[in-house]
Amino acid sequence: MLSAPKVASHTEQPYVAIVSTVSQDEIASKLPPLIGEVKAWLEQHHIDSDMPPFFRYQAWKDNNHFEVAVGIPVKDPVKGDDRVRGGAFPAGKFAYATHTGDFKYLRDAHMQLVDWMEKNQLKEQYQLTKDGKQVGTRIEFYMNDPTKIPNPEEWKTDIVVYLGTDDIHLYH
Repeated sequence: MLSAPKVASHTEQPYVAIVSTVSQDEIASKLPPLIGEVKAWLEQHHIDSDMPPFFRYQAWKDNNHFEVAVGIPVKDPVKGDDRVRGGAFPAGKFAYATHTGDFKYLRDAHMQLVDWMEKNQLKEQYQLTKDGKQVGTRIEFYMNDPTKIPNPEEWKTDIVVYLGTDDIHLYH
């Protein structure tokens, strides 16, 4: 089930993440273990965060592969290292909705949010990094821990799409 979509403005949000390239079929098996690796890295470097982990879909690669940053937001910018990188979500406006239910339905939830955006004449934007790379900003924040909540019908995932920095008005 998807909540009613909304638009909100946010300031820049730093994070740390591990970037991985995976196929659609590998997302569920290869990416979740990286959350534990990022959490361990934060602990090792004495960095606290009470924010939820995320998958940031950064780029669509050839042969149905995605470049995905698996990370955790942090209070202050972090440089990272060869494995765990510092990054930031850009400041701006975002469309978002909360999916409640099994992760296997997240693709459908994304499509529902995109349909809502199209009906409201909103368009996903891309972030340009300091080196000029265009990075997608479609994010899934995992609001509760499935290892602690065994019922998939209770899992909550915030789906967030970057809309840019232009003034956005909704007439509904």
